[in-house]
Amino acid sequence: MIPQLSALQTLSLAKNQIDAIEVGALDLPALEHLYLSENQLTVIRNDTFGNLTNLVGLFLNSNKITHFELDAFGGIGKLATLNLQGNKFDRIDRRVLENLSNLLHIHFTEFHHCKAALHVRVCEPKGDGISSNRHLLDNPVLRA
Repeated sequence: MIPQLSALQTLSLAKNQIDAIEVGALDLPALEHLYLSENQLTVIRNDTFGNLTNLVGLFLNSNKITHFELDAFGGIGKLATLNLQGNKFDRIDRRVLENLSNLLHIHFTEFHHCKAALHVRVCEPKGDGISSNRHLLDNPVLRA
């Protein structure tokens, strides 16, 4: 790590055509906000953000993410805001998010993804009280 960056609290790498992040590449212990919006990320691997123990805001919106490994957000237990809008994943396993106990706000493109984040106080987009049959059938609680 470059010593001058050890106290860095906010980092924007938005709009940089980044298509992958190596595990351990982000060794910034004081970082609180990371903007990776509008890049080319497709997969978030286990512990990608594990060295960012003080991270409270992570913005991954408008990438091409199709998959999250189960421990993709391991090590960032202080995370309060996560933006995943504008990505290409159809489903997200609730186990990916379950260890983010301090998560207060999460942003998806589609409301049905909120079922993976039932512990989060604010999940967007807000539901309209009506959902398609496909989304209702995806939820085991609502199946007949």
